[in-house]
Amino acid sequence: MGPTAGQIREELDHHRDDAAGRLAELEHRVESMTEEARTQVQEATGEIRTQVEDTKQQIQQTFDLKYQLQENPLIAVGGGLLLGFLLGGGLSGGGGGGYQGQSGQGSSAVTRHLRESMMQSARSSGLSDTMSAAGSALLSEVTKTVKGAIGQSGSGGGRS
Repeated sequence: MGPTAGQIREELDHHRDDAAGRLAELEHRVESMTEEARTQVQEATGEIRTQVEDTKQQIQQTFDLKYQLQENPLIAVGGGLLLGFLLGGGLSGGGGGGYQGQSGQGSSAVTRHLRESMMQSARSSGLSDTMSAAGSALLSEVTKTVKGAIGQSGSGGGRS
């Protein structure tokens, strides 16, 4: 004789309970893994945001004229002087009193022609105005920085 209906029912109930237990365990594992993944994604997102903000701040500082002048005043002054020197004609300027090299007037004429061509190109492209505005801003900031440095050094010396 085979199993009775009651035995089959008991066996089915046992398998159902076993399957329900396994299903609950799987659900718990999936929830745990999902929560762990969510936490890792949140941490990674936070780290990425921090890195983006740091990079953004570094880029802003790189292109912030006031910050660069405060951090590197000597380089700014040197750059301003060099820019003024180049825009002003340098040593072989139109006054004729500058250095002319070994080939005399020929070298000066080539230099003058090259400088005039560059200046004409800069004027026609609008670069001349941009450079002039940048030079003015740079000179203004350098002046403020130098005045501030003189004021700080003067106040430390006991002067009123």
